[in-house]
Amino acid sequence: MGLKILVRGRKDASAVKHAVRAIQKDPYITVESLGGVRGDKLCDLAHERAEPLTIVLLDRSAPPNCVVRKPLVETVRSSASKIRNLPLQSIVSLISRGRAGLRIRYSWYKGSILMSAHVGEPLESLEVTPEGDSFLLYSRGIEMVSRLTGIPSRVSPGEVAVLIKAGGGSHMLYGGREPSVKMRFARDSTKPVVEYSNPPITGLSLDALLETNSGVLRELERISLEMLSREVRGRAVVPLSGGKDSSAALILAVKALGPDRVTAVYVDTGIDFDENREYAERLASRLGVELLTERADVDRGLIIERLPLPTAKNRWCTGRKLAALHRAIRRVASSARITIVVGDRDAESSKRSLRPPVRLDESLNLPVVAPLKYWAGAHVETYLHLEGVEPNPLYLMGFLRLGCYLCFALRPSWELQLLLHSGYYKRVLRDKPEQAQLIKRFLGATLGEGLSSGRGEKARANN
Repeated sequence: MGLKILVRGRKDASAVKHAVRAIQKDPYITVESLGGVRGDKLCDLAHERAEPLTIVLLDRSAPPNCVVRKPLVETVRSSASKIRNLPLQSIVSLISRGRAGLRIRYSWYKGSILMSAHVGEPLESLEVTPEGDSFLLYSRGIEMVSRLTGIPSRVSPGEVAVLIKAGGGSHMLYGGREPSVKMRFARDSTKPVVEYSNPPITGLSLDALLETNSGVLRELERISLEMLSREVRGRAVVPLSGGKDSSAALILAVKALGPDRVTAVYVDTGIDFDENREYAERLASRLGVELLTERADVDRGLIIERLPLPTAKNRWCTGRKLAALHRAIRRVASSARITIVVGDRDAESSKRSLRPPVRLDESLNLPVVAPLKYWAGAHVETYLHLEGVEPNPLYLMGFLRLGCYLCFALRPSWELQLLLHSGYYKRVLRDKPEQAQLIKRFLGATLGEGLSSGRGEKARANN
């Protein structure tokens, strides 16, 4: 049901188990020994025992060409003579590398990108780092990359590219085996910082991407459905933000349990994108599940209470969102036994990567299941397409993550450019004129006077 780790010897397995218990604290990670075999027998046995979501952890005694080529299996090699001689934190770091490889070590196969590296040719220049993740970028987003970077684009409407996040915040855009551009979405500029380019920027057929990855996605789906069927007791309550992860979690919960055992909860902050609420309503209706809406009144805090704009160090908005979500969950729990099903994934943050796929929410004293824990962002979004579910329109615009339109996490070199270019804030001012000073205050704080190239966009937003 969870992650499996294969190592050569019993003492190595004991050391890895100890590291997992002491640092990772994930009881759903299983560690197995290959009985101490060496040479070609080691590779053959590892291939036989590996199944989807397996990390094969080897030391330097393993043959250099020993790589298990099976779907959703990652081989990680240490330079140590024995895994058991490594410090516990070093073992956990190796496991983190393996988990990242399961998410983003992709290959070029039959004219498309395969989101697993068991066949085909590895993507060139791919960087696999523990914080790595992947996303789909649609034609409008690709054209925005071209506009902001000045790199010519050769992308047709309806095509997509795979954007892979690497170390240091760099992102590599693949429309083929080679990356078209490597860039960083800087916070001190209104344009991405280009670190490498190979023009023109190209795209992929979405249909070909779906066909190439259907087997990998159905395998991930199978594992997630088994987890939900085994772990959910009573009703499932799914916090539904309108983003890809919570949407996929809701689809999986309905598939595993049926719509009558699922309730979705949407939290309205007052400054959330209208597209998120509308998308959550459409998806819940399509799936036939009950949708509860709870107000968090972040807009009231900003406008009436004159609270400061939230920052990374003062995320009072998150506290209000959680309080609203908990109110709705407690209402459901007052009349039924429930399990919370969330769209949390490893790649979202280091804090979330430390959470096991099944845990206890101590503030609510309720079990939480994360069926997407080991999925990448591109896995999730491609899965939605495979299920015939259109993405949130904000993803089509070029967004990689969703939230509020007045969020400190919106980057001046990407999300704010998408909003300013589309005239989004003008539409907000038309529908919510009481937020005029708030939007001006937010853009001033986010873009800043130091970003001289942003003055024009700021003025355009206020027109």
